[in-house]
Amino acid sequence: MQSQFVAQEVLLSSIIPNPNNPRKTFDEKELQKLASTIARNGVLQPILLRPHPTTPDAYDLVAGERRMRASEIAQKKTIPAVIREMTDPEVREFQQIENLQRADLNPMEQARAYRDLMESNPDIYTVETLATRLGQEQRDIWRTRQLLTLIDNAQALLLAGKLPIEHAYELCRIQPPQQEEALTVCFRHRSIAEVLKQPHHSPSMSLRDLREWIKDRCLLDLKNAPFDTKDANLVPAAGACTDCPKRAGTNPGLFSDIAKGQTCTDGNCFQAKKHALIQIQIDALKEKGFTAARITDDHFSDDKTVLTRGKYKLSKREACAETQPGIYVEGREFGKTVQICAKDECPVHAPKSRYADGKLSEERKAELLGQRIEKQYRLDLVRALESKLPKVPTLPDLQSCAILCAR
Repeated sequence: MQSQFVAQEVLLSSIIPNPNNPRKTFDEKELQKLASTIARNGVLQPILLRPHPTTPDAYDLVAGERRMRASEIAQKKTIPAVIREMTDPEVREFQQIENLQRADLNPMEQARAYRDLMESNPDIYTVETLATRLGQEQRDIWRTRQLLTLIDNAQALLLAGKLPIEHAYELCRIQPPQQEEALTVCFRHRSIAEVLKQPHHSPSMSLRDLREWIKDRCLLDLKNAPFDTKDANLVPAAGACTDCPKRAGTNPGLFSDIAKGQTCTDGNCFQAKKHALIQIQIDALKEKGFTAARITDDHFSDDKTVLTRGKYKLSKREACAETQPGIYVEGREFGKTVQICAKDECPVHAPKSRYADGKLSEERKAELLGQRIEKQYRLDLVRALESKLPKVPTLPDLQSCAILCAR
């Protein structure tokens, strides 16, 4: 075999493409252009091969599949190649590094390349070493790898050029349900299929507005959390907030520009821990023989099991037979336990109105009529004075009008 550093002509028919090549997409128009160049000038840069590990007299393609495909289109029989002895791990690492150095690599391919390299040899390939080797900022590698967490619709929009990369970087930092909601807002509630069909369509929400939306809707301050953030048993599947990868402080390279360290980026998990805390309180009261109600100080709640303001009255312990514990599960009073009565016909907490006998209702009607008459009188007086005043009234004129209207 000739020296592994010297290029030689190799039959195209003897080369087997490597199925693990990270490059999966090839632009047919660009291939045709390259094929025309190769037909005229040949292949100027040799491809890289190794002896095929399982097929005799064949070669495994390590790098240069685009040049090989274009040579086949140009109906070439051979292609210049450098042949090296390489192990499977060496091939994978070489392909990933070579792939990352391509100028036309799309963001999702780049993200997968980072992930595969870091997972293949985590001791060697870290964010820091990749940044040094590739001449990139560490934050850019963090953000690009995070693109793999984008939901399918977001990835489709990104690859189609409908979703700007900076918008994608913001979306990949929040959880899938929030990504779905953000996309809906960004594209004015249009379906993804409709957006993809339109030749020129971009988000209606600016990058700045998207960041503000995320801060308002998706980031939660753990310093004010009603539960113990160090408790790993509150929701066992989630563990402690202090060790959670979705806490901004655990991943500063990804979140340092939008959130402080004690910030939760998973609203669903945050709510699950709040619900778990309430359930612990309910269970504790149940052991003492009390049935606790879930209440809110608001007039509306999405949760139909929660008693809203107006459906219960604050009470004192044993003030009536219907008095029971109530736990605030929403709002500023979250977690606080009070005594309530939720019975509509309770003789203590739902007494009859003082107007129920009709005795005072006529008096109230007369009072309201008098108020209306007085209001109309003052309005007529103002209009009469307005007709007598100059277009630009003086201060004494205005003071006299005020005195008359106040009488």
